[in-house]
Formats: sequence, C-alpha cells, structure tokens
Amino acid sequence: MEIRYSLPLKEHSLLELIETMTDEVPQLSQILDVYKGGNKPKLGKWSFYPIKDKEFMKETALDLLEINKRNDYKDYFIIAHDKEESYLGIFKKDGKLYCWCDWPEVEPQLMFENISELIAVYKMLPDYSSSNEQQSYLTEKLLQCEGLYYLFNPDIEYIAGNYSIEYFPQITFLYWDSEDKAKNYRKGNWDSFEIRYVERKEFIEMHIADFLDNDDYIGFNWKMDYEIDISPENFLNDF
Repeated sequence: MEIRYSLPLKEHSLLELIETMTDEVPQLSQILDVYKGGNKPKLGKWSFYPIKDKEFMKETALDLLEINKRNDYKDYFIIAHDKEESYLGIFKKDGKLYCWCDWPEVEPQLMFENISELIAVYKMLPDYSSSNEQQSYLTEKLLQCEGLYYLFNPDIEYIAGNYSIEYFPQITFLYWDSEDKAKNYRKGNWDSFEIRYVERKEFIEMHIADFLDNDDYIGFNWKMDYEIDISPENFLNDF
C-alpha cells in the first residue's frame, strides 16, 4: 500500500513549517517522509492534513497548523485523521506516533515508533481490493480449523490483541492454527500470557459472540503486530 497525494507541494513550504515548529515539536522533521511526494497525502485509512498553500486555499484551509490550534491533546501534534473519529499524532516528548479518538474513555495509544515504521507497515499491507481477497482466503482457512490456539493472561482475564490500525479504536484479537505459531508470536511482548486451545464450537459461540458485541476483529496466524483484520460478521456469514 503506497502513499497517494491530492495536491502538489512546494518544498520550501514544508521546510518553513518544520523550522517554525521545531522548538515545539523537535521530531517534526520526520514528516518529510510523508510529504516529499506532494501535499494532502493519504496512506491506508489515514488522510494527512495539508500544508497551507495560497494557490490551493480552499483545499488547504484546515492545514496542519490550524488543526493543532483546535487540538485538545496539547502533548500531541496531530498529523492525520481517518475522516470519522480517529486521529494520528506525534507525541511531542519522544516523536512516537499515537492514535486517539473522540471517545473520552479511549486514551491515546502508542501505535508506531515513528513515521518510518508507519510507512513500512503499510507497504507490507495489501491495498483494499487484494485485502478483501486475502481476508476471504484467511476466513476460509479459519473455517477449516477444528480448534485454535490463543494467548491468555489469567491474572487480567485478557486474550492477546492489538489495536487495529485500520479500525481503531477496535481491537484485533489473535489466534493461530498451531501451538508453534502461537509460541513464536508470544516471544517478547506477550511472555506473561499462556497458550490456550479452544475448539471451534466454543470459539464461535463464545469468542466470536463477544467480538460481535464489541465490534472487534480477529487476527489469524499473525507473525507481526499489524496484519489483516478479519471481520467476525464475515466469518459467521461464510460459516
């Protein structure tokens, strides 16, 4: 999945913005990686706010500086939105990327170490047309499983999952078709979680039911932190 641009961009406009904001957002220069091909970039679900351009006043009226004047999260510099209720911003203290939304109960969540990681992750993800094909393929594989392995922390009664980058603030809960795959994923961040097995009947009647109630998603055989999300509704329809 590549970055798309709606408008051309004068390089000096970008450099002026970075120079103006350097004291407030020391790591802002990383946005060069997003805007180097043009203005109003779009990557996956994220529409990046434009840089003000007098030749395109209407299209760039709500620019990076203007949206941040309205931002209630003053520790973050907003760079993008998903046209619904979620935002992507740079944490001013360390330059890491966080997501948050209009839901007051959802605090900003760390999603990427920097913009370079954001771009690298999306480059590995398919575009929407092939994403649908891949989701159908994964759903079909999932339907063939008699049971699934997952990571569970009994102390907090929580199944391992990540905030979805495409459906934030929904969570994608993770399952594998073999114990070895679950073990490989567990290394590192999930060492406190134990591996459990659930038969298909219980998975559908208990786990899927919970995901439907909360609009959450399924991740199947993930090797990395961000891969294809499977809709539980689509899974049940195919089932």
